[in-house]
Amino acid sequence: MGKRRDRGIGISSFLTRHTGIPLVEWGNNAINAPAPYEFTLVSGADYKRWHDAVPMVQDTARFPISFLYGPRTEGSVNAMACMRLGQAADLLKLHAELISRDRPFGRS
Repeated sequence: MGKRRDRGIGISSFLTRHTGIPLVEWGNNAINAPAPYEFTLVSGADYKRWHDAVPMVQDTARFPISFLYGPRTEGSVNAMACMRLGQAADLLKLHAELISRDRPFGRS
């Protein structure tokens, strides 16, 4: 995928298929998603722009993620995601709670 549009469509389609979040679409040169999700695509290899696309202010009403899909990224599944550590921890906690129903991680 060489063009920004192709990369945006690839990431949007991947997110819709694998998360079940409806209405994640590519349009007007951006990834559009329902609230509270806010997805940004950085299609070059500029790590500073990728990092700067995620606001540093904690805002519980929004869930921003910045995706880096550079020219050497092989497919949308290999794009990198940038988010605040607090958000990543919340996602990991939810994931652990979900799978611990079946496998309790040694918890009693």
